[in-house]
Amino acid sequence: MVALSLSSSQPLLLPPIRLDQIDLPPRAPERIPGSKVRNHVGCQTEVSELPELRALQQKIGAVSAELERATAETQRAEQRLRHEMQAEMTLRMRLHAQKCAEKMAYLRERAESHMASIRASTKLRVTQEVREHERQLHEELAAQRARAAEVEAGRAHAEREYAAVHSLAVRYARENALLHRQIKEDAEKEKQARFRLQPLDPQHDPRALATLQLAVHVRDATIASLKAEMERLLKVIEQSDMSNNSVLEKLDKFAAEGPPTASPKKRVSADGSARKGVATPEGGSPDVVPKMPPGALPSRRKSLDGSFRKTMAMRDRGSPGGVPKMQTSESVPSLAPKLRPAASAVAMLHEDSINDAPSWDEDD
Repeated sequence: MVALSLSSSQPLLLPPIRLDQIDLPPRAPERIPGSKVRNHVGCQTEVSELPELRALQQKIGAVSAELERATAETQRAEQRLRHEMQAEMTLRMRLHAQKCAEKMAYLRERAESHMASIRASTKLRVTQEVREHERQLHEELAAQRARAAEVEAGRAHAEREYAAVHSLAVRYARENALLHRQIKEDAEKEKQARFRLQPLDPQHDPRALATLQLAVHVRDATIASLKAEMERLLKVIEQSDMSNNSVLEKLDKFAAEGPPTASPKKRVSADGSARKGVATPEGGSPDVVPKMPPGALPSRRKSLDGSFRKTMAMRDRGSPGGVPKMQTSESVPSLAPKLRPAASAVAMLHEDSINDAPSWDEDD
């Protein structure tokens, strides 16, 4: 007999023996090949071994049932483990997805906050630059307005000085005309006295006549100096008007287009010659009287009397050409120390007042 070794680690290779389920061969031994050999006495099972075989068969059946039960439990444990592993993996994947979503939300929020801070800083910087640019534009506009006001103040000051010197020149011209008339009368009386051989009147003393002639000479020199100063003031007023017009043009251009960046434009003088800014005539000096056509005076001087415009037209027809240098209000000196015999003023404004007065040519 062969004893079967049972082990829990190795599976059972032989199926359990059940006599009720075994298909026995037919009873006719002659039909089975080799039945005669198997029917030999050596191949027959002893009847005494049947109980032992049945006990062994029962043990094998119990072991097989136990193995089936263990296999079923193993399958159920494996299935339960698979379900647990699937649930664990699902839970872990859900947690991982949740953490990834939280991390993505955090990164997105951080990127948005970073971009918002960059936008805020950029907006602040741009706003500061715009405000600084506006401040510079306002400062430049205020500076141009201040320069325009300064030029206008210098022009008004020059006009006031011009009016004062003009009135002084007219008064000196009238006094000089009276002195000429008195000298002429004294000379006529002296001639008549010489022809009559009469003693001179104490009122017609030669020393008094010489004194009057000296006073006339001094006043003539004073009037000449007043003419020179009036010429200079005319140049200052003209240049102030030109500078004021240029500043007003710059202000209009700045208000329309912004601060001026181009170079100053060339201007054309009254005689048609192009010049940039203010230039002097060829071969001339800055003190040369500018040549102006009749009626080209600034509008501020139109309020003066008709004699002033007439004498200005006479001066324009007889004065040499040329353009003086630019003079501002700082360069215009005060006329307080010059209103004495060395005072100066605008051109030939006293001629209207002395047209009726006798001249030195009549004495000859």
